[in-house]
Amino acid sequence: YLEVGTFGMHAAFKGGFYGVGAPSVSDQYTDVAVDSEFYHHFGPDLLTLYATDVHEYQDLASSHATGIAAVQHQYLNEARLTGTYQFGLHYQVAESVFNTSGTNDVPWYKTGVNGSPASTGFETRLTYLPWENTQFSLQYTAYTKFDGTSAGASSSNSLYLLAWFLW
Repeated sequence: YLEVGTFGMHAAFKGGFYGVGAPSVSDQYTDVAVDSEFYHHFGPDLLTLYATDVHEYQDLASSHATGIAAVQHQYLNEARLTGTYQFGLHYQVAESVFNTSGTNDVPWYKTGVNGSPASTGFETRLTYLPWENTQFSLQYTAYTKFDGTSAGASSSNSLYLLAWFLW
């Protein structure tokens, strides 16, 4: 099974995303993306490969008018590649690599080096599916670059224990 598709959205926030911008204008976000997914069965096991590339255009008129953003017209890109292997009905292991890049803007990205949103890293997830509509996962995200720098990027690493129920 192979799927190739696209998705997107457009949103406008009067007074800025955080509600603290200029009330007479809006911050606008337009996302356009392509994705693909590949499935292959190996008896009871399943291999899934997923790739996505999202390009976001930001017109931060409201935030720029009040100095929250130094650059009015910005972009943000994220690319991600994920491979998942499911062993029978109950266990999954997944590995992702990701890359985020975008416009440098010191006030907008306060934590980044030179206001950079650039981040890269990988994510590992182990999942147990005990029965239908329920899953438990342990997920670790490791950064090789976070907000424009490799120095100290690992201090942003995270470990999550997730429980998912659907009724």
